[in-house]
Amino acid sequence: MLTITEAAKRAGISRAAIHKAIKAGRLSWTKDDKEHFLIDPSELDRVYQPVDKENTDSINPTEYQLLAQKLDFTERLLWQTENERDRLAQVITMLSHQPVTQPAEPRRDSSHTGKKEDSLLWKRLFNRHAC
Repeated sequence: MLTITEAAKRAGISRAAIHKAIKAGRLSWTKDDKEHFLIDPSELDRVYQPVDKENTDSINPTEYQLLAQKLDFTERLLWQTENERDRLAQVITMLSHQPVTQPAEPRRDSSHTGKKEDSLLWKRLFNRHAC
């Protein structure tokens, strides 16, 4: 029989998760003479897959090679991104030091007096006719 702590270690989960499973009725248990929960190992294995300590510490060569390639790709992508950021920062700096030119005023046709436009503006602003 396993204690809550031993069961949690064997299943690779927290003590709280074991308590939750007991409370939910997913995991059967008994109590010892000190009222501590005891769990049968086969019952624990029924609910949770046991963690194999030997296999979690080692990575096979194929997985290692794939992870190394992903890391290399990520590092190259980061390098490219940093270079692009630096280049854009230089462009922004160059653009911000150029003098700002004022936009040219729109040209008015000399034959147009603008009275109709003024009248429409007056109506919009004061909701009444121009005097």
